[in-house]
Amino acid sequence: MDARTLPVQVTAMHRSLGRPMNEPLDDSNFLPIRGMRDAFPEDLRLRGWLLGGWREVARRWGFDEAEPAPIEDSGLRERLSGHAITANLYRFADRGGEDICLRAGSGPGLVRMVLARGGSEPLPLRWTSLGHCFRQAPLVRGRKHEHFEWALVTAGLTTVAAEAEIISAQLQALREVGLDLTDDNADVQVRISDQRLLSGELLAGGLDESRFDAAWTALANHRQTGIDGSAHDLVKLGLSVEAARRIVDLLSAGGSGSDGLADLEAIFGTDHPAIESLREVHDLCDALGLAHLLRFDLKVIRHQDGSNAIGWEIWDNHGILPKPMAAGGRCDGLAAVFGSDLPVAIGSMGDVALIEILRARSLVPVLHRAVDDVVYPMKTEHFPEAMKVARFLRKLGRTVVVDFSQRRFATVLAQADEVHCAANLYVIGGPESRQGNCTIRPLGPNAAKEYQVTLASLGVARKKAKADTSDRLVAVP
Repeated sequence: MDARTLPVQVTAMHRSLGRPMNEPLDDSNFLPIRGMRDAFPEDLRLRGWLLGGWREVARRWGFDEAEPAPIEDSGLRERLSGHAITANLYRFADRGGEDICLRAGSGPGLVRMVLARGGSEPLPLRWTSLGHCFRQAPLVRGRKHEHFEWALVTAGLTTVAAEAEIISAQLQALREVGLDLTDDNADVQVRISDQRLLSGELLAGGLDESRFDAAWTALANHRQTGIDGSAHDLVKLGLSVEAARRIVDLLSAGGSGSDGLADLEAIFGTDHPAIESLREVHDLCDALGLAHLLRFDLKVIRHQDGSNAIGWEIWDNHGILPKPMAAGGRCDGLAAVFGSDLPVAIGSMGDVALIEILRARSLVPVLHRAVDDVVYPMKTEHFPEAMKVARFLRKLGRTVVVDFSQRRFATVLAQADEVHCAANLYVIGGPESRQGNCTIRPLGPNAAKEYQVTLASLGVARKKAKADTSDRLVAVP
């Protein structure tokens, strides 16, 4: 910031806060807006590690990376995701009066992008996205008003192999950050259902399809309103008390693994299309060694993400979060909004929830600064030489910090080793420098003894320095 503009900026800030200039700011003014996060360097290192892992899993599963626009049409987003999402959008009018919103999730945008190609992409298609998303959902542990979302979209696959592929990719990502997926000690479970099971019950109860969106909202809110509250809301939509009670009672059906599937088969019949799809997902996950993580649960309702058939949520088994850490489902209805019959499946995972779980499980890795070398000029007169050495090393592709502090050598050494976690400390000064040399001190637990190289070999030309006739060049690990 230009120092000449600082008083004006500070004055404007105080005016916006309604404070006189002589009144100090309190601690709350150093915090981000509620529901948002400041990302400090250590936070960005953690985020980069996590997103890098997601990107690698997507690559191994054959997904191409794309990214939808960060600003969306509010009306289109509402049509894609249902009325339930409307209250959670960061929604506003632009200068042209268009009703727009910040991207609430990447999945629908990826589907729009797929359809925008007009069928020119070969099917089946696999796309992934790692984007910043914004949604004003109620704040609970593991939820912010912004998050980075990993979305996986398959288009053109009519079989549930699409769902099984996405579930397996999500679980692999969880395995790679340290969560246990073994049969006896699994840290997570995949709760899965098919909304066609309850859709049939709603139709049988006489509910008009135009009210399905409200019915899904009523059923999904059972955690807040209780089973009786959901039944009451269904009655207000036009169902009889008996039909509403039967439907909410079905929310307790299911269970883990093949036993849970058998429970649903006993209720709905083995020839029900939704049951057949769930059985196929179970068999495919069994082939991947993941069936023990499945729990068939009709309380899984993903209508807010456009799901209209199979939907799933991945929960932690330790009760750390009140919400799932990942989710997904069959979302053919998204394409139908654009007049297409392209089959679509979507999965998503957010960084806020997963990082919260990793912290609770003491699985957050220690990620140091990625500094290769620290160059230490002992006096001001050595600054030009230090900058030339840094330029030489940076041309080799190394990350270099020049320590201009002129502090005691022991302090510089400790910071280079413990804070920067550098591999080498280059010391410029003293009699070695006058002789045209630079001292290199290797750092780390297995560091070798310090040694000297000529400044000329590090790109520093000195009129009085002897030519470097040795074959020894700078040691670059």
